[in-house]
Amino acid sequence: MDQTPLVDRDIGAGRRLIEALDRAGVPLTAALWKYIPEERDWRLVLASSWVRERGPRKAYEAVQELLRTDGIDLALHRVSVVESDDHLVTELRIFAGTDGAPFVGGTFLHGAMVGDAFVDAAYVYRAERIIGQSGTVNLTAATHDRARKVWVARLAKVTVDKGFFKTIEVEGFDWPQMQTRDGINAHLGVLTNVSHRADATLGDVERWTIRGGRLRGVDTVAKGVRVENAPAAPRAAEQTPA
Repeated sequence: MDQTPLVDRDIGAGRRLIEALDRAGVPLTAALWKYIPEERDWRLVLASSWVRERGPRKAYEAVQELLRTDGIDLALHRVSVVESDDHLVTELRIFAGTDGAPFVGGTFLHGAMVGDAFVDAAYVYRAERIIGQSGTVNLTAATHDRARKVWVARLAKVTVDKGFFKTIEVEGFDWPQMQTRDGINAHLGVLTNVSHRADATLGDVERWTIRGGRLRGVDTVAKGVRVENAPAAPRAAEQTPA
């Protein structure tokens, strides 16, 4: 079946909307046009932490308002707002990552495997790298205490050089890792989306797979679980350049 081409007008409208969302302070981890074969049409996919933090409705309302106020020629039904841990978004961030906001590029993908995700066709404006090219990354590691059915948070520092993971240092814990020629092999539990309640701290846990120094996969293994020793505020990955 012939593929409907993505026209310049849509590319321009998508770019205008992304730039408007950036100016409005709406966090966008990734933005891309994705071809939907069964619809023979393209959908603008926007990945934002707002979907989880404020709900999909608020995210769509922000998009709708900017489409109206900025006079952008793009119908709301052609826009999909997804969570930042959407599978395709995660694979793009790992294997075809870009700089974060305010970066807005433009790369076509056709019949491509991105990690383990197949892409019929896409036009990628942004897919913010999970880890930068070089420097020290501060994040929160998580280990599972199965006996007590709780996850334990620990401050961690990851050293990256030219995109390769070199070391993982976890406070009070000897994190398992194997040195290879280019970097380490390891699995790392990473705490995200921390929320504090009167009687408990909850969060999600991602499992990062690192092979030969490269980040090869990010999978969410637990959602909304109890966490001990979590930082007072959600600790995002913070990278200090080398």
